[in-house]
Amino acid sequence: MNGFVDQLASTRAKYLLFTIGQNSGHYCAPNATYDRIVGITPSKCSRRDLVADLAKALSARNIRLMIYMPNGAPAADPVARQKLRWRWGAPGGWQLPGEPVGGRLVEFQRNWEAVIREWSLRWGKSISGWWIDGCYFADQMYRFDDEPNFASFARALKAGNPESIVAFNPGVKVPVICHTKYDDYTAGEVNLPELSKAVETCSDRWLECGGHKVQFHILSFLGKTWCGGDRPQLPDEQIVAYTRKVAAKGGVITYDVPIQKSGLIPEPFVEQLRAIGAAMVVKPAEPTSKPFVDGTFSWKASGPLILPNRRTADPAISIKDPTIVRDHDRWSPPQLALQADIFEASHTYRLRGSGTYLTIVEAQADQRRYYKAYLADRLEGPWTGLADSRKKPFAAVSNVVQDTAWTTNISHGELLRSGTDETMEVDPTNVQFLFQGASDSEYRGNPYGKIPWRLGLLEMIQHPTSR
Repeated sequence: MNGFVDQLASTRAKYLLFTIGQNSGHYCAPNATYDRIVGITPSKCSRRDLVADLAKALSARNIRLMIYMPNGAPAADPVARQKLRWRWGAPGGWQLPGEPVGGRLVEFQRNWEAVIREWSLRWGKSISGWWIDGCYFADQMYRFDDEPNFASFARALKAGNPESIVAFNPGVKVPVICHTKYDDYTAGEVNLPELSKAVETCSDRWLECGGHKVQFHILSFLGKTWCGGDRPQLPDEQIVAYTRKVAAKGGVITYDVPIQKSGLIPEPFVEQLRAIGAAMVVKPAEPTSKPFVDGTFSWKASGPLILPNRRTADPAISIKDPTIVRDHDRWSPPQLALQADIFEASHTYRLRGSGTYLTIVEAQADQRRYYKAYLADRLEGPWTGLADSRKKPFAAVSNVVQDTAWTTNISHGELLRSGTDETMEVDPTNVQFLFQGASDSEYRGNPYGKIPWRLGLLEMIQHPTSR
């Protein structure tokens, strides 16, 4: 197992989608509920909990673990099929001789949810997601208002980790579709010959499904077929191009590779995965231009910028009055200073050598973060836009020069001040801004707390003229 984890870490992968079992009836983790229902002795579930061990080893390398499993009983195990009360949904395929097909299979669904719930509760937050195969007969089995249905299935999967993500696979579909509103991301099963076409269908990070946003995701293979082949079928350059194209739109691609009896991935596939990982890394460089931000304002959810009203002995005292605030003093009434399409992380500075104030504040557009700037002669305003639009931003990817591109987001930071006291003064002839940045794939592909923010320093190439 350690060699396998080492291989994954060398590719810079951030997650692993691992098959716990499929049609044979063998599973790589114990499950007392499954054994009780199926009654096969000795159990076909392993005594070792490989999933738990793997999750622990991966976590130490900052790699998340997700689980692949089918929505149905092991199709090649007739005893398990009968005990679990499962049958194939259409003539042919996995249908047994003389066996009826189709149906809602209520008893099976309840059995299967119980099996899954045991695993989910045992693994808890060590499992970040699930990819459920074989949901081909959704109208027969799951699309009902009463349980069992997709809602109860998803609830069983998330029993141990409500924050885990789930995808239900409708089969190979190009373009990629959302199967149900209970999907958190698309299953996106795509055969390699159709990968190019599927990639072209990715126009945005999200697909809409019943008023619910679902993360765009593709699952394809690198070998001759699923978990097969001696080496990748396409050159590194082509696979890298597909990956970059989807990631640039906020989408995600997962690649299936074979596993040897040794438990290792064949080296040719590891080499291609390494090429993908290396190509997706955006290395920080010292940007040669930049903007500013920051101050002492608070925000409404709708976006107005509000002066924070200091406590004073006299509620009518001027905001600019330097009276020392005492613990027993009161706050003056708030005043609306600025109404604009703004987001958060505001800072306000005094420009050295003038009576002008500068406020810079973070904004959002096209799933990216950037900064706007405003000037005023008084804190009360009026505030006038200095660089306050997407076409004319104060600091955005569009007006930042980078020797090596590494960020498309200019986010939370602070101007380097000309002094060290409470006056928040900056030199308008030497503006520097320390900020946090991330690429589109890093920012859009992670929960906020998992975004790998990196620091950058912006320096003005052309300085604004102070008033």
